[in-house]
Amino acid sequence: MDLEEITEEGSLEKFRRKTRKLVIPLAFAIPLTLADCSKKKKTPFEPENQLPETTIISGPSGNVDTDNVTFKWKGEDEDGSVEKFHYFLIKSDSLFIEDDYTEDKEKMFSNLDEGNYTFAVSAIDDIGGMDLSPATNSFTIDMQDSRPSKIAFTSWSREIEDHSGIYIMDLDGKNITRLTKYNGYGYYCPSWSPDGTKIAFDVWEKDRGIHTMNSDGSNQVNITNNTFWDSDPSWSPDGSRIVFASNRDGDWEIYTMNSDGSNQVNISNNHAIKWDGDPSWSPDGNKIVFSSYNNPRDNPDIFIMNADGSNKINLTNSISESLQ
Repeated sequence: MDLEEITEEGSLEKFRRKTRKLVIPLAFAIPLTLADCSKKKKTPFEPENQLPETTIISGPSGNVDTDNVTFKWKGEDEDGSVEKFHYFLIKSDSLFIEDDYTEDKEKMFSNLDEGNYTFAVSAIDDIGGMDLSPATNSFTIDMQDSRPSKIAFTSWSREIEDHSGIYIMDLDGKNITRLTKYNGYGYYCPSWSPDGTKIAFDVWEKDRGIHTMNSDGSNQVNITNNTFWDSDPSWSPDGSRIVFASNRDGDWEIYTMNSDGSNQVNISNNHAIKWDGDPSWSPDGNKIVFSSYNNPRDNPDIFIMNADGSNKINLTNSISESLQ
């Protein structure tokens, strides 16, 4: 239909009817075309891997009053298992304290100086994807009031003849104060908790066992509760455990327990030697040092072992017996 036909009478209406038939199908075709365009198409540059996510489960945040801090964390991934983590600790003056890759989910830092710190950790999955937004905690170490400002000691016959007690005094020897009761018990080997709020000690007469009390002598509790001899308590650097010696298995062995007395475990397990004692933790809490001898007339040796009792090593070698 040309322009002259359109101008004829009635032809204009015919043109409108023809074009209407063309427009209507187009109106339905447009959304179909848009729907096809809305489908996301993969490009060669898009990563297939969903990156893992990291969460810090526990660890200091804000002000802390100890130079030993522990962090625990976890990693989650939708399309691959979490195999490794990358952690680092940085001080506010941009000094890297430590960074490393590990398969563990826990890390303790020991003997940190006072100051502001940031801890960060990223999960890495088994196909190489790393969490690009590390989980972080910021904290400040301020130990002005954290460490014990007094000395705890055992004294005989200070008030009652042939009777020992636990005392505290200022660092200059002033203000001596008795903490234990006048009840005929023998109190020995006081040991401060790392935060200075509690003291562990042993009792060798009535109510035998390892006891704990607040730093002012209140809330004295027997946490081992047995009829044998338990002695020489020492707190772990993070305050969560106590190592001690006991003869409950027929000879003197080294034990560890939680600070509330639960989970008491013999970690030396060396019945060929008659006496293991005087245990103490390493600053990082990973090892325990102790003395040992088979006969009181022998010279005792100094041994070191892992905190679980493994890998015993004789450091002084003055006796022929081996604890390996």
